[in-house]
Amino acid sequence: MKNHLNIISLIAIILVSSLVNAQEPGAGTCYDFASNTMVAPNDASLNPTYMSIEAWIKADSWGANSWENVIVSKDGWASGPEGYTLRTGANGTLSFNFGSGGVWTEVLSAPTMLTGKWYHVAGTFDGATLRIYINGEEVGTTAYVGTIANGAYNLTIGGAAYTVGGTRNFDGNIDEIRMWNTAITNAEIQDYMCKKIDASHPSYASLIAHYNYDNPGYFLDGSTNGNDLTNLGATQVTSGAAIGDASIHQYGGPYDLSLGYPAVDSINVQSTNSISTIHLYRLDMAPNTINTGGSMDSLDYSHYYGVFVGSSAAYNYTLDYNYHGNPLAIGNPTYVDLAGRTNATVTSWAPQGGTVSVPTTTITKTLNDRSEVMIGIVCPHINLDLSGTINACQGDTITVTDLGTNSTYQWYDGSGPLAGETSNTIDLFYTEDFYLVANDAACTDTSAIVNLLVFPTPTVTFGPFPSPGVCEDYPDVPLSGGSPLGGTYSGAGVVGTNFEPATAGPGAHWVTYTYTDMYSCTNSDSLLFNVFPNPPTPTITLNGETMCVISADTIGVVYEWFLNGSSVSIGPDTCYIAQVNGNYQVVASSIFSCFSDTSAIQVIDFVNLNEQMLSSSISVAPNPTSNFVEVRFANNAMNEATVKLKDAQGRILSTQMTNQNQVNVDLDNNASGIYFISIALKGDKAIKRVLKF
Repeated sequence: MKNHLNIISLIAIILVSSLVNAQEPGAGTCYDFASNTMVAPNDASLNPTYMSIEAWIKADSWGANSWENVIVSKDGWASGPEGYTLRTGANGTLSFNFGSGGVWTEVLSAPTMLTGKWYHVAGTFDGATLRIYINGEEVGTTAYVGTIANGAYNLTIGGAAYTVGGTRNFDGNIDEIRMWNTAITNAEIQDYMCKKIDASHPSYASLIAHYNYDNPGYFLDGSTNGNDLTNLGATQVTSGAAIGDASIHQYGGPYDLSLGYPAVDSINVQSTNSISTIHLYRLDMAPNTINTGGSMDSLDYSHYYGVFVGSSAAYNYTLDYNYHGNPLAIGNPTYVDLAGRTNATVTSWAPQGGTVSVPTTTITKTLNDRSEVMIGIVCPHINLDLSGTINACQGDTITVTDLGTNSTYQWYDGSGPLAGETSNTIDLFYTEDFYLVANDAACTDTSAIVNLLVFPTPTVTFGPFPSPGVCEDYPDVPLSGGSPLGGTYSGAGVVGTNFEPATAGPGAHWVTYTYTDMYSCTNSDSLLFNVFPNPPTPTITLNGETMCVISADTIGVVYEWFLNGSSVSIGPDTCYIAQVNGNYQVVASSIFSCFSDTSAIQVIDFVNLNEQMLSSSISVAPNPTSNFVEVRFANNAMNEATVKLKDAQGRILSTQMTNQNQVNVDLDNNASGIYFISIALKGDKAIKRVLKF
């Protein structure tokens, strides 16, 4: 049984030790005292000859006198002035007072502290001088040579130890009380006021009591003296004191100070305002809350920083957060921002809207209050237009809104990811529940699940139409070829349910039939309507023996040439070379049976008899030809002849001289069409028509 009890005792010691040394984020919790107190029994360790008292306070109200709001008390006067007290009142006046040699000795500050604001306060006595400090700055001294008279009263937090003169309660929050049996230096106060104490503190061995109030239900002394407290009604609340794991400070400006988290990131603060001090502190654990109220998507809460400013007037400072080695920020430079709050009593972190410089890996923000900051990500939200039930037609497309810059996408249905559907657009072909997941660096967003009702696209056909087309004076064409019935027609030349060639005019025109079913699903079909122009009345121009039609429109038009009323040539050629005298005319007509017209008579009377005889004595073969023709003269006794190849417009393509009875004319490199061979011999001319295919 004894061994069992010893084991239980050992477990209890371990548990108590763990509770005493438990670390809350930053300042952790504190106590709201109002009209309540905490007490520790009188003990020799609590009756030093010289001493220091430190605390963080936030008053809700001030008493009328400097002695009315007690922070720490072990004073009384039943048997004369004895003990000590650190207290406030009188519109923010700080007082440190003790009994010695039958008198009270006190040092007072000016009334500079405000309600609702956190301050670090301290009082020290080294045997010759009483000193008081607000936010590490000495604000009052009183000379006195002697020692503090031992008091027989219990140590009391938040009120007077000896209540005959009134309870003198502190109305507000008290945190991080540190008591020493020596006068710690101003440097020690400044170096550790925003930092948790441990054995690295120069006066650590002189610590007689330490209350960090971070253990719910326990009021344990963190020193080795075991001066534990009993709570007489104070309420535990979140502390807003500026306490971290590391801190630096500067007193007197202009201010330029930096604090870093090795190899990861750092902050730099600069200010030219009239500020008594700036402290930077760093916390190497998650804060008491990582709630962002949905305004931020990711936080690097492995550590965070704080800025504590000592000033009673308005101020501002510029904070540069350099995230040079922070993987969350480096991986998301587009969306990185500062998450900020005033202190730990604020229940949510908010984006600060800092200015990000990717080249310098910095976020810059000007602030006008004390603040705690960490790296955060503000992700763009997508799919704002995708929710509920959507009626769609087969083949419709959904495109979601995405405010990201480098998003990747994956669509899902009830069976999982859809193969190949990796954009913010999806084509719909079947009824199913769909949703979209988008990723952009550390940012992920998932759309609402959408019930898609996909209706089939109606089958639509349109036709027929006269092929290959109609003339522009063709009667209106009834458009009754759409299926299913009930659609509409549209396009150039469409009037109601008719296509009017004259309205459309010559050319190719698309006419579309569109049908919409009961589910608002639409489909269409189109046909190309060719409208051919009526040929204009041809006019003949004469260039030597070559006759051509001017203002000719050759779309679907053929030209038939007549000599003395008999047809001598028909085809698309707009020119004809006269070989004999006579009356010539040309008729322009459409291959699509459009209106035709005939030119005026062109008289040719300059072809002489010898030229006609020459023409009859010359043969050209083969005709038609694919490459060359042979020009043969009937009379072998020839003088030199000139043979020219001309195109249908009378342009000379080649010329050659011969005194033989035959010569070859090469058309191999010429395009298909009508050509003319002109032969000049002894002053006479003959022309032969050749077809190249």
